[in-house]
This record gives sequence, C-alpha cells and structure tokens, in this order.
Amino acid sequence: MLDDAIAGTDLYYASLYYPTHIRESLCALEVARRAITAIQQKKIDHSVANIKLSWWWDEVDRYRSNKPRHPALRQLRKYDALPEVIGVELHALVEKVQTQIGQQPSTDQHGRLEDIQSINEPIFRHIAQLSAGEEGDHDLVLKVAYLNEMANQLLSSLSEPQSMAPPTNTLTSVRLDLSSTLSICSRTLRRGQTFFFTLALINSRVLEITTKNFIRNRNRLELLPITKLWISWRTRFWG
Repeated sequence: MLDDAIAGTDLYYASLYYPTHIRESLCALEVARRAITAIQQKKIDHSVANIKLSWWWDEVDRYRSNKPRHPALRQLRKYDALPEVIGVELHALVEKVQTQIGQQPSTDQHGRLEDIQSINEPIFRHIAQLSAGEEGDHDLVLKVAYLNEMANQLLSSLSEPQSMAPPTNTLTSVRLDLSSTLSICSRTLRRGQTFFFTLALINSRVLEITTKNFIRNRNRLELLPITKLWISWRTRFWG
C-alpha cells in the first residue's frame, strides 16, 4: 500500500494535517511525479529509460480508463473526479521527461531551475490548487516548489561517486536561495500551502546540516521524526 511506503517520509509529514482525501491525493500525485522525473535523473541506458517512460505512458492511459496498476495512480483515481485533466498533465510530464533523455543537464543553477520548471510546472500548479484552492501567491509558491525540487535532486545525488556529486558551494547556494525565498513568504501563505512549505522547510534544514558535515558525511542526512513533526505542525498552525 502507498501509505505504508510513505510512512515517516517527508511526504507523510507534509500532508499530515490535510483531510484524508486531499492527503492521499497529494501524496499519490507527488509519488507518481517523482517516479516519472527520476527516470531522467538516474544514470541509466537511454533505451531502458525509454522503455520505462513507455510503461508510464501506457499506465496513464490505464488511469484514464480506471484500470491503473501503479499504487500511486490507483490511490489517486479513488478521489479524482476529473481523470482526463490529470491524465493530460501526466502525459505531458512523460513527454517532457522524454525530451530530456540523452541531453546534458544544465550545470549552472539558473539553468537547472529552468529545466525543473519546464518539466514540472503543470503538475506543481495542480498540487498547489489541490492543497489550498485558488488562494495565495501561486507564483511564489511555485518558486518554492522549484527550489525544493532542486534541493531534492542535489541531496539525492550525494550518494553518487565523488566526481559526480555536487560541490559544497552548490549546496550552499541552493540552501541560501531556498531560505531567502521562504523568508519572504507570509504566514498566511505558508499555512495555506502547508504541503509545499513543509517539504521546503525540511529540505532547507537538511541542506544546512549537510553542508556543515559535508566532508565527514557525503550521504543525504535525515531529520529525526520529531523534528519533521514539529516543522509540519508549526507550518500548518503558525506559518
């Protein structure tokens, strides 16, 4: 079950205070998005990547006809009254990831951010609406989401060989950008978009700890569950 797979993860704490139908939909959509975008990020053969993307294309077709196999899409379909909308967005996501296969990823931070935006914007907009309706500064929320995705990618790449792992100054730069963007967001906006902001605040803290211990520990660090719970509660009820 998907709930068992995300128990104790950042997604669990980011969605903790939502009603069940919204919480499960948010987690399911984000799990599917991460699974699709990870195909481009992993260092795998292009033919294998294309096979995986073809499977996802067929799986989205099955989602639209209410026959999905992936646990995330099965959970999402339970609550989705407009499967055609999500189906179009997921197909677009698969297509955009497909265009990135074989391309050299951007090395500068601005280029990385543009790549993330071009691939994820429709899905992130949908998640923003799902988590807080139409209210709030969605452009600022999306900027937080893009920076958080960049942080996620950098932290995940720490387990790669030293020659491929990001340098300390890149981690520091992303952390500062994420922190400065979070600092200009109002409490009302944070409370309204708890999902995105909890994920971003957790990653901001992980980046801070990671850069301080980068020489000794080149793996992604995890916060204690009580720390994640505190961040989630503070964001939801205080901002």
